[in-house]
Amino acid sequence: MLGIANKLVATTVQRRNEVAMLQLIGATPVQVRSRMRREASLVCAVTLGTGSGFGHSSGD
Repeated sequence: MLGIANKLVATTVQRRNEVAMLQLIGATPVQVRSRMRREASLVCAVTLGTGSGFGHSSGD
């Protein structure tokens, strides 16, 4: 449980640094949110496709 919490904290700190860097180079808050949404959509699409593929191949 401690390992999971540690990973979440490390990921959050890394993400905050990434957002700060984007703002430092001139990205607007709208651009940052848009980038995060695109990343989340891509992760969801890949995860859904992979999960569906594994589910379908191991299905009844």
